[in-house]
Parts: sequence; structure tokens; C-alpha cells
Amino acid sequence: MLLRTLAKSRAHEVTAQRDRAIDAIRALSLLLVVVGHTVMGMVYWGENNVVLGNLLAIDTRLHWLTWLFQIMPVFFIAGGAANFLSIQSKDITYSTWLYKRISRLLSPTLTYLAIMIVLGWGLGYIFNDSFMRIYLLMVTQLLWFLGVYILCTALFPLLLKIPRYIGVVVLILAVVSIDILRFQLNEVLGILNFLFVWLLIMLMGTFFVRPLSKIFNLIAFFLLLATELLLVLNGIYPVSLVGLPSDEFSNVAPPTVLMALHGMLFLTILSLTKPLISHLSSRERIWNSVVSINAGAMTIYLWHIPMIMSIALALQALSLSPATSLEGTIVMPEAGFWNATVLYWLFAFAAIYLFVQIIWPLEHLRIPVLDAKPSENKDWWRTLLASSSVILSGFGLLGLAGSGLYGFPSRIVNFAGFSYTNGLAVTLFLSGIVVLRLSVANYSVKSPR
Repeated sequence: MLLRTLAKSRAHEVTAQRDRAIDAIRALSLLLVVVGHTVMGMVYWGENNVVLGNLLAIDTRLHWLTWLFQIMPVFFIAGGAANFLSIQSKDITYSTWLYKRISRLLSPTLTYLAIMIVLGWGLGYIFNDSFMRIYLLMVTQLLWFLGVYILCTALFPLLLKIPRYIGVVVLILAVVSIDILRFQLNEVLGILNFLFVWLLIMLMGTFFVRPLSKIFNLIAFFLLLATELLLVLNGIYPVSLVGLPSDEFSNVAPPTVLMALHGMLFLTILSLTKPLISHLSSRERIWNSVVSINAGAMTIYLWHIPMIMSIALALQALSLSPATSLEGTIVMPEAGFWNATVLYWLFAFAAIYLFVQIIWPLEHLRIPVLDAKPSENKDWWRTLLASSSVILSGFGLLGLAGSGLYGFPSRIVNFAGFSYTNGLAVTLFLSGIVVLRLSVANYSVKSPR
């Protein structure tokens, strides 16, 4: 069954109580991620080396576009809103709630990694080593989002035990403090903002469920925008909200105060336009598209980077690749670049669409270790196991985002003073899945005969 066919049947199952706006902004942000990655990518094909570039790097004026295309905050806002509603509507144990929230993410990720590890070994014998190195480093980069997201999700219920406004103030102070300390003392401290910034933005999602007044959101919008501009125009932070080689440091890895402000800015925009989003989502054709995208969300998210790179390789093999040159470390366009690039975009979007329509069932495979009826027993050790599982799988995914699958399983990576292999990262991820399953298992003790 094609994904769009499935969506038509599921679209009518939605209850009247469902907040369609949350599904709509999640679907839209996912599409913008795919469009952004497809449009921004550039490749220089040298005789003995392949270099990836970014269209935004060719002109600093293009850096402002990242304020529109850096859409990751919307994912965390939508995730926070969905988590908030699920906590409010269900009286279940923490371990069961966490299992249900993250198993749907871990299952397709496990399938994806299993395929990519085997595929990487096979393709390594066929294609240019320089290209395969980049390919296998890139195919896990987006796992950083999943690693951070499940860590934030695990902490989210605990954060809601204090008043939301206090939580916002505490997290803002934490984000600002970490930025000051990382620049004054040690850059490594900035890693803490992977948690504080995105947890703050996830908490913002609760204000999308219950928006504040229009006047408040309008005032907040202009104040946040003015603050962002002040920080950027005075040279305190780079303009770009994605990592670019020309920037002194990145606003996204680790995230900075500017990213936190941008997430709150997005919230004001989404809150002000929520009535319009809800109205548009009630239209059958639009809602069918929203359901279709969300039903294959993990497929789209995980597989669009491999597809983009595969299309780039195919066009190079056909001598249709956009002409580029290398100026230092920056990939620059050459004559005829734009005509060939438009062709590449068309191929890429069509290939991603068709590929997702075909392989989406992989996202819904029933993996025994992540397909269970959770226990409702309120044992303290279940909470401990569930928390431990998220730490293991979350850090495993973050490790894979930094190491890639090149040279798996023995490639050594040094990050923030730590050394690890990509094999260890996969082991942590798998261990997290096993521990998560143990946290909700139904144990029975047989009486002796």
C-alpha cells in the first residue's frame, strides 16, 4: 500500500479532541527540513577527493535565510505540545509513558541503522573511498536530533512538576550562563546547552497548546526579534543558524542563546497563526497530506540525506552534476551551475517522494523488543531503568551523529575530551533499547511445585 493511500484511511480516524495544528506544524517543518537540505547542498567532485559544500557559504548575505530554514525549534515545540497533551490525558506510569513516547522513534531508527551498516560495508567495495567516507559520515548526522529529543522527553514530565513560568526562567538563566562560561572558560561547557536550549524550546510547546494573549505574543515577537538583531549586528553571535565554515563558531552545535531566542520567536509566530493553521488543517485535502507526512515522518527524516547523496552520485555518473570549483575550503558555483542544479532539485524531490512511498512500511515494522504491552506496575526501579535507557540510547545516538558509520565498528572519534568508537555508540544505543524494554516488562514468578 502506498503511503498516501494509507493516509486517506487514517485521516478519518482522528477524534474531535485532537489538536490538528500540532500535526500540521510538525509536517510542515519536516518538509522544510528536506527542502533546506536539498537546496543548500553542493558537491565538488575532484579527481581524488569529494568535498561537500553549502550554498549559503558562497555569500554572507544568504546567511539570513537560515532564520527561515532553521526549523528544528518547531519540531521541539510540536514535540513539547504533544508530550504535554499526552501527560494531561493519561494516568499512566512514567516508564510506560516514556516507552510509548520514544519506542516509536527508536524502532525505525534501529531498522535504519541495521540497513545502513550492511549497505555501507557493501558500497565501500564499489565506490570511490572519498565519496563513501563522506556518505557514511553524513548518513548519521541527523541522529543528533533524536538523541537530544529523547533526552528532553525523558526530563519533560519532571519539568512540569514546577510552574511552567518558573521552568522557563530557570532554563533561560541556564542557557545564558552556559554561553558566558563556554566563551570565558572552556568551549566544552557549551555541550550542556544541547540539553538546556532544546528543553527550553520543548517547554515552549506547552504555550502552543494554551496560547497566551495576542497582545502578549505580539510584544514578545518584537522584543525577541530586536534582541536577536542586537546580538547579531553587534557581532556577538554569527548570523547563520546553521554551521558554516566561515563562522567563528556555530549557533547550532552546540546551540547558543541566539537559537533559544529564535525558538521562542517561532513560538510567538505559531501562537499568533494557530487559528489559521487549525482552520487550514480542517480541510480534507490538506489534512490528508498532513496525515500522510506524519505517518512516514521517520522514513522521510532518516532517509532523505542518503537519497540526496545518491541522486548527487547518479548525476555525477551521468555527467550531469552541477559545475563547481574549490576555493580554499569553500565549494563555489561555476558556469552552468544553476541550470544543472534545478535539474538536480527536481530529481531529488521526485526520488525522495517515490522512495518514501515505497519503503514507509519499514517504519512500522514490529520489532519484538520494542513491541510489547507495557506493565502498569509503579515500581521505583522501573523509573530508574527507563531513565537509564534514555541516557544510553540518547548518548549512543549523539555519538553516532558525531562518528558516522565510516570504518564501523572500530573508527575512533575524539569529541570534547572523550574518545570512543562508532561501534561503542551503536552498543550504547542497543543497550538503551534493551533496558527500555526491561523497564516495562511483565515479570511473573512461578511458585515452586
